[in-house]
Amino acid sequence: MKKSFFVVIIFLSRIIILYFTAPGSSGAELIPVDPDADAHHKEISVKRGETFTIRLKGSGWYLNRYDSNNLAFKLRTVHSEYTDFTIHPVGEEPAYLFFSYLDKDMYIRVNIDPRIRSEVEEMLNDGGGMNEKKEDMPPEINEVPVESPGDGDEETVIDSGTEIDELPDDVEAEYLKTETESSVITKDEIKKETSPGKKMPDAEDMYYITKDKEIVKIPSVNEESEYRKGVEAFNNDELEKAAEHVLDYLSNCVSCVYKDNARFIAAEIYIKQENEEKTMIFLDKLIDFGNLEYKMKAGRIKADLNYEADKFEDALEGYKTLLLYDGNNVEVLKNTGDIYYMFKDYENALANYELGMENGLAADEVYFRMALMYDSAGKLKDLEKAYRYYRFITEMSPEFKHYQEAKQRVQFMEKNFFNYE
Repeated sequence: MKKSFFVVIIFLSRIIILYFTAPGSSGAELIPVDPDADAHHKEISVKRGETFTIRLKGSGWYLNRYDSNNLAFKLRTVHSEYTDFTIHPVGEEPAYLFFSYLDKDMYIRVNIDPRIRSEVEEMLNDGGGMNEKKEDMPPEINEVPVESPGDGDEETVIDSGTEIDELPDDVEAEYLKTETESSVITKDEIKKETSPGKKMPDAEDMYYITKDKEIVKIPSVNEESEYRKGVEAFNNDELEKAAEHVLDYLSNCVSCVYKDNARFIAAEIYIKQENEEKTMIFLDKLIDFGNLEYKMKAGRIKADLNYEADKFEDALEGYKTLLLYDGNNVEVLKNTGDIYYMFKDYENALANYELGMENGLAADEVYFRMALMYDSAGKLKDLEKAYRYYRFITEMSPEFKHYQEAKQRVQFMEKNFFNYE
């Protein structure tokens, strides 16, 4: 009887505690977050059923998207120096919260522990053990991070009667100015992304509390409609109108199904408007937070833009990253070789050119550079390979500007180094 009475008392006390710590109440655990100090990524652990509050440093943050299967968003409170978000864990699986504010994002991975057994359960089971449920960790966010082409070189004169001691400086990498299909999204691709068959969940109304403690309702918006208006305006080259709709979608979407493509369109808009700063903001967003396809697309465009702007070190870093994911990309290999050639790193230039040729690279300038590198004095000197590439050039069109130099070099080599008839 005593034991039963004690169990009832504990049970009632539990109900009272739960009542006073209901979602959205002041009893919620407070978790302060500084996006800059936390490097825009944080991992926290909470208990299922126990409400917590994320306090983000800075006024104006909003909950961009979250795992609604395991988390319930309750309240957003705006203060002068910070923004609070009250969240209630409803599931047991690892979940996420993604916050945004202007050009900043904050990703929080939430590990949810199952509810701990109450004292009542402990007593009724006489201390009987329960198997702990092992937590499946979600995959890490892989930061990642992707194509570039050039003007013809000035004519280089080679003395066909002597060996080459040093590569001429004026045989430089060419700049490819034509746009490639993989670096620019097409109208068909955008239409495919916005096909009527893709239905988005209805947005939910959101609330926030003013300094005067008044609850203000933010009506839901039809985010899919806003996105499609942006796509339509972009396809019609109405850039200002497209930017307005796409940015409005990115600022207010809740489910954000088309966020990656919206950011990609925004980047394309600013490329056309020659706004480098805003272009890089959206490309970096895709590189940091987009799926692999968009990481590669954005990384490629960024590398190409740096290449065309003569920011060769930045471009080289971008291309090297891309090659980690697609090591046989012919154009990336060529551009990487071009940059190494300009930096006079001939060993790496040859390595990238040769791998490109193994995968189908066939460019007059590349043949000529490779012939020059193998024909120069130093550890790379290989007259047979140099001769082979000179011969490639002579077998091409006589219109190629280095045709005569290559032909003279072939004649010199056949006369002095090889016994050709």
